[in-house]
Amino acid sequence: MADRNHPVGYGRPPKHSQFQKGKSGNPRGRPKKERSLAAELEAELSRKITAMEGGRPVKLTKGELLARTIVAKAIKGDTPLIRLVLQIDSALDKIIYPADGQDNAPPSSLPTAEEDDAILARYEQRIRLGSHDE
Repeated sequence: MADRNHPVGYGRPPKHSQFQKGKSGNPRGRPKKERSLAAELEAELSRKITAMEGGRPVKLTKGELLARTIVAKAIKGDTPLIRLVLQIDSALDKIIYPADGQDNAPPSSLPTAEEDDAILARYEQRIRLGSHDE
């Protein structure tokens, strides 16, 4: 049965025991690595979609669209989202301007977290009372 012209030896197995054409030697393949929730979230937020902006279709990542939506709703007066945006902004400031005594620290004239909370509380009270003027 063996092909007499095919040499058999080291690195040259008999034809009948070689992998068959079109069939993998590792049919199940390497198992996929499980991704963390953070990796899944990052992948989803970086996926591009088409959204309408100003009556025109625009390609944005889901993360960009989420950020724009949160900021737009915060601007319209959604108090919890205002707090969220300010907390994110504050956290980013700490990352960008670490308090390590270097010259890249933010100006000290910026309000502290307690002052931010007081400002938001006054704003929330004005909204509840219906007074929108300063």
